[in-house]
Amino acid sequence: MLALGLCLLAAPLAHEGEPGLKDELVPPTHAAQMRRRLRRAGLAGMAVGGLWYLAIGDTLGAGDPASLIAGAGLVATTGALAGGAVAVLDPREPPMDWEASGPPLQLNWGLDGSNTYGERNPGGLGLEMAPRFVVADHMTLIAGMEFRSLLGSELQVDSRPQGDFDTALERWSWGLDVTPELRWYHEGFDLRLRPMVLTRQEATTYADGSGRQIRRQAIMPVTLGARFYLSGRQRFAVYVGPRWDRLTWTEGGEWADGDLRLGPLYGEAFYTLNLPHSELPGGLQGASRLRIGYEHSNFDGQGFDFGASIGFFGPVTLRYDMQLRRPNWKSGVQVGVQGTFNQGGGVALTLGWNAAPIGGQ
Repeated sequence: MLALGLCLLAAPLAHEGEPGLKDELVPPTHAAQMRRRLRRAGLAGMAVGGLWYLAIGDTLGAGDPASLIAGAGLVATTGALAGGAVAVLDPREPPMDWEASGPPLQLNWGLDGSNTYGERNPGGLGLEMAPRFVVADHMTLIAGMEFRSLLGSELQVDSRPQGDFDTALERWSWGLDVTPELRWYHEGFDLRLRPMVLTRQEATTYADGSGRQIRRQAIMPVTLGARFYLSGRQRFAVYVGPRWDRLTWTEGGEWADGDLRLGPLYGEAFYTLNLPHSELPGGLQGASRLRIGYEHSNFDGQGFDFGASIGFFGPVTLRYDMQLRRPNWKSGVQVGVQGTFNQGGGVALTLGWNAAPIGGQ
């Protein structure tokens, strides 16, 4: 992590639009046609996912890819509709000189709470590092890593009438995500390879004074992705790959190793709209980004339940980021807010600093 920090400090302080369309202007009719095709594909995906459930069900894991197809279809349809509405204001949608995109250094603060008397959920804090390295023409490496932790211990109570809201357990947890990503840029689309290792460790103390530690890992060695440029400011991306899970725990103070087992299919999809701004108060310049996303994982908790389908659908996210900088500055501060829609829900605030790829422009 220290090495990544030093690389970040050595980076030129600038951030431009990603090299997918360069300065090419996509004709409004072509952009509208791309959104129309994506909208139809999204509707077809939701229909296929629904019919999959009705015809096959979740036997032998069939419901797992069905929910991924349906979730990606929902994002494609919703994003294309929102993109068409935004394009009405500026049909030409020229590429932006600089954008609000993933910053090399970012602080994430998850707000949380509980509606049960006597419980405590302190929320979490995450430090995310993602410096970019230009390794060849039209190729970028993002060295992604995030450390996250609860801001204190979580307290759960026995809310049953006979429990009298007594403390049932106290839990503290932390996590580490290692998510490097290699991107190949082309005219109109780019391809991505993102191996991932996600780790969560929990220390739980029960009401009788006993305790246990649990470590969960999700290993995804080959997650493939593609992002399509629908216009100079709108993009749709999808990722998919196999996943293996490992669960270990303590028994009598010693760690007991669990087997590495094939887990559920991992996938995500998101639609991005980049929005320019005129000069803001104080002489600031701004660029913002709206992102609609779906993550098919359930690694960090139960997802979105729909009727009798419990635990199959991942969370839907809506995120807004704005980058602010002074005129003629080649760096900027980026702030954002994200809402997560699942059974628990949640809101997170982000604060980041942008910089250009190392070895880039």
